[in-house]
Amino acid sequence: MRKLIDLWKTFEDRFSMVLLSIMVILVFLSAVARAVGRPNPWSVEVAQLLFTWFTFAAASATWRRNGHVSVDIFYNRFPKKIQIVCDYISLILTAVFLGYISTYAVVLAIQNYERRLNVLPISYSWITISVAIFGYAMLLTTIFRIIRKIRGQQEILDTDVDTEQEREAQGK
Repeated sequence: MRKLIDLWKTFEDRFSMVLLSIMVILVFLSAVARAVGRPNPWSVEVAQLLFTWFTFAAASATWRRNGHVSVDIFYNRFPKKIQIVCDYISLILTAVFLGYISTYAVVLAIQNYERRLNVLPISYSWITISVAIFGYAMLLTTIFRIIRKIRGQQEILDTDVDTEQEREAQGK
């Protein structure tokens, strides 16, 4: 199971980096093509398609690292027991939300199967399914956090030990 999780982490990180690189190249090429009077509308559409995949893949990787923005002005002033209750409430609400949007994204992908993008002959489902895939990945991360919290284990952030290869290199 651990190898599968490590494989997913590596995929998610590299996938995000590759998508961002391709988007930057496509937008740059589109701007250059437009400047020389030969616009290509497909490059913008591909960049927009990749943007949805990048957004949710990067959001999942960031959630795994607990890197999303948080405002803890009041949270840090609460007693430890109230902080723990707030953590549980936050994680449960997050899990419910992620479960809902991910499931709805699957429904939407099925409903939009026939719908095509404006320029490319690609189903609109390719956009909505990215929400489901990485939404469920974030849901699993949230469930793992809840389980660790229930067991009283300290949360292991992805940045502590990223992959099995790094654990082996550290002699663990």
